[in-house]
Amino acid sequence: MVVCGAETTEYDYLSGFKAKFKRPNLALRVTKKPGSPLQVVEYAVSRWGRPGGEFDQVWCVVDVDEFQDLDRR
Repeated sequence: MVVCGAETTEYDYLSGFKAKFKRPNLALRVTKKPGSPLQVVEYAVSRWGRPGGEFDQVWCVVDVDEFQDLDRR
């Protein structure tokens, strides 16, 4: 599972990558949740961050250029 924090760029790139490099033994879901890096991570944890969930790994892809508060928790 990959959660993208931008409306289009990262989502489009990763969806294209998924389509081009299909693997029968790999399930990859790409979804988008526009927002700050913290909002993206919180969304991913709330939806897929539980043990025994649907995915082995959950990754977040964010563009941090416009966010200056990355140290905030």
